Amino acid sequence: MKTLSKRVRKLLTFMFENDLEIVSYGLGPNPNGFCFENHGKASKKVLKYVSKELDSLTNIEIKEIREAVF
Repeated sequence: MKTLSKRVRKLLTFMFENDLEIVSYGLGPNPNGFCFENHGKASKKVLKYVSKELDSLTNIEIKEIREAVF
């Protein structure tokens, strides 16, 4: 597997530390992006931040995450 970009590595680490898991890409309820689950007690602020970050990824970053997660 190729090395992840700094931004993708930072986002995935942040998600891991907050017990968040990416569960799908391109499926409902978000057919145009990633869906994730909160397995811990992440605050609404954390959830909003992660959602915003996932929605702002470039196509290259999306590919990096998909290769790393799935």
